[in-house]
Amino acid sequence: MRVVTGFIVVLIGFHYAIMHLHQAYSSYWDFVAFSVVWAGTLAVSIITLPRMSKRVVGKELATSILRRKTSRPVFIKRCCEAISKKEKDIQLVGQESLKSEYQILREGFELTSLGFDKLKVREILEDRIYNNRARVLSIANWIIGLAKYPPAFGLSGTVLGLIHLMRGISDGMSPKETGIRMAIALVATFYGLIIANVLVGPVGESVSQDAKERTELSEIALEAVMLNYDGANLLEAQERLNSYVDPSERVNLIESFAFQVSREEGEVAA
Repeated sequence: MRVVTGFIVVLIGFHYAIMHLHQAYSSYWDFVAFSVVWAGTLAVSIITLPRMSKRVVGKELATSILRRKTSRPVFIKRCCEAISKKEKDIQLVGQESLKSEYQILREGFELTSLGFDKLKVREILEDRIYNNRARVLSIANWIIGLAKYPPAFGLSGTVLGLIHLMRGISDGMSPKETGIRMAIALVATFYGLIIANVLVGPVGESVSQDAKERTELSEIALEAVMLNYDGANLLEAQERLNSYVDPSERVNLIESFAFQVSREEGEVAA
């Protein structure tokens, strides 16, 4: 969602810049420039596409760009609740089913309930965390690598526009028409810079950061699985997992559970 928010901010900024210059949006549109930059960038993206299923690439991109980020305190609370309730089969609902950290937590509890050795459970989950991170980073590096091509294609579009301009000048084109063709030629370079620095580059960096965040959350899930395997109580699990967050964000489920128990006892007594 941060990527979408960033795009909105950029669009608002360009809108006010164009309004300040007293220009129409049509002044910045040219079909030839658009075709050269987008077709070229799309061609390179197809050629350099990571060797994995297109469905996987699309899913990872959608998950990284559109999903709501998991809050560490919220995830730690979910882990502690699962440990305290001795859950064997964690049910994932909504966006949880798309998030690798929740999948690691669920799969870890399943492996434990199936009787796998502790060392084997850790080994399996670590392999899955590593492979998930490698897959997302591969996609991120692919996108970041694409960012260097739009400016080059934009320059190519500008060269085409300048060739068209020079031919017009040789045919006795008017000064007004010369200015218009020069502006159109420069639009291609503008497109290339915008696509590279506002769209492709930031998306790649966002996916890369998301890979890091998901890995760190998956490591919290792995720690929760190990605590569950050892039969840790709620207090121990809470304090161990609170080590992964800032002191101001630490969760305290003991007080909330105590309040819930006292309230239930009061209802029974009444």
